[in-house]
Amino acid sequence: MTLTCVSDGVPTPTITWYKPDGSQIDRTIDTQSTVNVNMSVVKDFGAYKCDAVNTLTPADLKIVNIEQISMYFSRK
Repeated sequence: MTLTCVSDGVPTPTITWYKPDGSQIDRTIDTQSTVNVNMSVVKDFGAYKCDAVNTLTPADLKIVNIEQISMYFSRK
């Protein structure tokens, strides 16, 4: 899955992505950051957080909640 975070500011913000467990995925100084995450095990699902900070304005915070969907099929 591809997640994108966009934030604008002067100076250019530092954008940091965090996994649902709080560990950092990526950090870049730019106005846009894209990360690819694999949804292969249960712990990969949850709230991914994008935090954009440039020290002059309040931080931009974006949370993307990815939920696992269970599908059940019945046979007749």
